[in-house]
Amino acid sequence: MIGVHQSRRRNSSRVMHLLRYFTEWKAILGLFFCVTICLVSWPYRPHMDATSFDDTPSHAQAYSDAMHWQSRSSFTAEDVPGVTAVMLSWKRIKNLQNQASLLLAKPYIRELIIWNNNGDVTLHPKEISVNHEARVKIINSPSNIFCLGRFYACRDSNYEICYFQDDDWFNPYMDSMLHSYLARPNLVHSLTMDIIYWEQRRWAAYNRAVHMYGGFTWLGVGSYVSKSLVERFLKQIVSSSMVGDDLLVSDMFFSLWTNTFPVQLEAALVPFRQSEGWSNKPKQCLGRPDESSCDQWTIVTETIAKAGRMLNSSLTQKHPHFLPNADSESDFLERHTRAPCANDLCLFESSDYPFPLPSEIPFQAVASIKEQEEAYNMVGMPQGWAAYHFAVDGHPDTCWVSAHRNHNQTEYFGLDFVRPLLLGNIHILMHASASSSALASVSVNELLPLHVQVNSEKWTIAPSSSFHISYLPKIGSELIVCPDDTCVTRQHASRKWNLVTCSLKNKCQTLGSPGNGKRQNHEYVRKILIMSTRPSVYLSVCYFDVGAFET
Repeated sequence: MIGVHQSRRRNSSRVMHLLRYFTEWKAILGLFFCVTICLVSWPYRPHMDATSFDDTPSHAQAYSDAMHWQSRSSFTAEDVPGVTAVMLSWKRIKNLQNQASLLLAKPYIRELIIWNNNGDVTLHPKEISVNHEARVKIINSPSNIFCLGRFYACRDSNYEICYFQDDDWFNPYMDSMLHSYLARPNLVHSLTMDIIYWEQRRWAAYNRAVHMYGGFTWLGVGSYVSKSLVERFLKQIVSSSMVGDDLLVSDMFFSLWTNTFPVQLEAALVPFRQSEGWSNKPKQCLGRPDESSCDQWTIVTETIAKAGRMLNSSLTQKHPHFLPNADSESDFLERHTRAPCANDLCLFESSDYPFPLPSEIPFQAVASIKEQEEAYNMVGMPQGWAAYHFAVDGHPDTCWVSAHRNHNQTEYFGLDFVRPLLLGNIHILMHASASSSALASVSVNELLPLHVQVNSEKWTIAPSSSFHISYLPKIGSELIVCPDDTCVTRQHASRKWNLVTCSLKNKCQTLGSPGNGKRQNHEYVRKILIMSTRPSVYLSVCYFDVGAFET
């Protein structure tokens, strides 16, 4: 069913010099942003279908369940290149141990580097993982260099792909995210929750005149990046003469300074135990004598705006290591990967993008990103947005709804499988409504359309020509389009939902029927795309169930 997760290194003399310069309150502020920045969304926790892990028996069981889930992988060690996982450490040793067990269960995580920013504690690999000690590398920093440790650890890794993970979030979508990364390895691929995804649509840095197409994303919930991007970022830090507080919050600069729009996937997130986080004490002034001057969110919005201004200036002046990107704008329009499936076996795709495009809001030299947010709001940010992941979260009562914002895109939705599947029937639980006043009085049956046959069964069955289905085979790049009668629609007796069943058996080209008890001419499918023939209809997709042929 698709419901659809030892050494001690010397720091550079430049960094050590800067660290000696920092005051204590700056250090603590940097730690807050680097390790627990995603907690700014804590008021939105009710939107997450989340389990928080701590040391209580019930949560210990939840962790055990998570370990079982994470230990499964669609990949083998031979399938994909090796990946280095990078984590920062401060005080949550138990979290590190839990995360290490989860990360090292993945066959492609060949190395785990932990940058220990706590100079009062010396960590050893055996403390982190008894069974995988040889794959764990500890860098005990004599001083706290905060976010920079993430990038220095990646730079010193043995593999060309780095996976960043904070110790207070569990990512059950690592396989599908890696699948997304391998399709576009030049981009940052990150994970976030729906409300943060919505918010960060407004944090782009767009200026066509200098080929500036920067997008923002947080890194700590889980993100894949190439080592080459990290190496370039460290050169950017030096060439831009970044100093002081900006070094402490370098995470806020990284994705923007790649000068690409990151692939940001949205999903329900799972927090680990988050005690010992500075965000648990929101009224504490983090060492400053005047609590009234401690406005952490202002620092976030002003720093992101500063990162955009510096990127724009560096590209204008053709600064070393800041590269114009002529292809990013068109690539952004062609990217339709939206959310991981709940079981980490696929990615939900949709051409529907309900937000203003970055090209509609050229970047201005604003003092705070809040000013740019207002410009996006005026163009029209969607209200009551139904998140993409609701289509594949395994809950039929949560639904993604198409928005039909006109970006000149062919409208479709579908699934991209992490591993090709030998498919049979595809079941989609959904409903439809009119998107124009002209169709407001048209019944759901006519919108889909449905020719209902009343009978005693729970579902009434009728053919439908409202959907076209096509698929990509395991080998090849040409879409195979199925005939119009591939999909049939059944209406639930409650009329709340409709069940669309698209059959690839005996319908699509090259998909022959089994003969003599054996399969003949069936194909493994990498991707399925479902296109509505009624563009004036809002589609609500609530649930996917993909049935494979029996083996």
